[in-house]
Amino acid sequence: MAEFWHFAWPSFAEPLFLAGDADLTDSVAAGLHPGQATVTAGDFLLLLQQATQQALQLPGQRVMLYQPDSYLFVVSLFALLQAGKTVLLAPNGLPDTLAQAAVFTDVQLAADWLAEAAQSGGSLVSSAAGCQLPLAGELVFFTSGSSGAPKLVSKKLWQLQREIDVLSQTFAQFGATTKPLVAATVPPQHIYGLLFRLLWPLSRGWTLARGTVHFVGQWLALCRYQQPVLLISSPAHLCRYQDAAELLQQQPALRQQLLAVFSSGGPLASQDAARFYQQTGLAPLEIYGSTETGGIGWRQYQPEQPEPAWQAFAAIKLRQDEQGCLELISPYLPDDTWFQTADLVSLESPRHFRLHGRADRIVKLAEKRLALGEVERCCAELPYVEQAVALVLPGRSATSRPQLALVVLLNQQGRLLLAQLGKLQLNQQIKQKLAARFETVLLPRRFSYPAQLPFNAQGKLPRQALELLFLS
Repeated sequence: MAEFWHFAWPSFAEPLFLAGDADLTDSVAAGLHPGQATVTAGDFLLLLQQATQQALQLPGQRVMLYQPDSYLFVVSLFALLQAGKTVLLAPNGLPDTLAQAAVFTDVQLAADWLAEAAQSGGSLVSSAAGCQLPLAGELVFFTSGSSGAPKLVSKKLWQLQREIDVLSQTFAQFGATTKPLVAATVPPQHIYGLLFRLLWPLSRGWTLARGTVHFVGQWLALCRYQQPVLLISSPAHLCRYQDAAELLQQQPALRQQLLAVFSSGGPLASQDAARFYQQTGLAPLEIYGSTETGGIGWRQYQPEQPEPAWQAFAAIKLRQDEQGCLELISPYLPDDTWFQTADLVSLESPRHFRLHGRADRIVKLAEKRLALGEVERCCAELPYVEQAVALVLPGRSATSRPQLALVVLLNQQGRLLLAQLGKLQLNQQIKQKLAARFETVLLPRRFSYPAQLPFNAQGKLPRQALELLFLS
């Protein structure tokens, strides 16, 4: 194994990052030419040289990094790794999160650490300059997933390099004939965003959109760059792209310009995948994995098969344990041993499988087992329900039993129904639907109908955020 990870940069005058504005829509509305917000490969390497010198002067070994600007983020990350630092990636910039993450680090970089140097510019570095990262370099992801319990997951760069090599082989058709512009609705601080939004595209010499896409209007603005767009997204964002048809009416060329869309963070609902396909002509590519394991498998929506089986990535071995949970051996993991997951699966072949929820989402109520995922699927069969999330809340008093709660995202029909019937009657309707499949003691006792679900930046639903919906 090579000691360093070498990146194949494009020509030093070629654009590496576009759209320096955080809001892509504003840059277009202001009449700015895209080239005015361009960072070339030469600019990148010059700033990286300066940042590495600064990183060498930082005290301590563990440095916490949070930087929402993807250009400054990746320069900071590469500089710290080249300086031999262990980098902890804070998941967001909220004060409590940063304070919690700071406990595990020696230094916390300020958000404006490189901002002044990045704006000062400078001459291009020589063509002999390049970027090489030590494969022994360490990143630490600060992840809470859906449980709400903070967890630190350490990764070496050689693990990420192996995964990117597999991504390049698996999806070799992208960028084979033309250089795409990579845009993302997900931040770079989590493993999915880091791999798909930054490291994989940089290893291929592609161009990256510097700002994060939050709204459909920003996606529309990407078409001004006259490059095929590869969109890195999540179910939390794709389910909200219901106005894509209107967008395509404004800019029909975008249908041809959108090269591919990736989704991860959770399974993409078949109705959302179908709607996206009908409106854009593109079938979303879903990635299944975790921070601990890296990517495990992928699948792509097909009109004739709305919920296809997952296909394992190359070199990953699969099996089930006695409870039906997935176990795997992966080249991205440090040990060549079976890694235990909590995901229930059925194996259709040595390389194909279906997911059936998590084992830790099977609970006991009144001494009876209940699969929360089954409750959610049953509720979602109602024509006025967009999505449902089930969870068990503690009893209202020290002596009362735990209660099943249901968070229900209503579609337009459901919102009208809620206004007509009121919450109590709508609760009763949903309970009647569930009563056809579940015993009375297993029916939900508490309901919440938020305007939107409290997804975090990873596209997950933290338990703490769900519980807050029931405080009132």
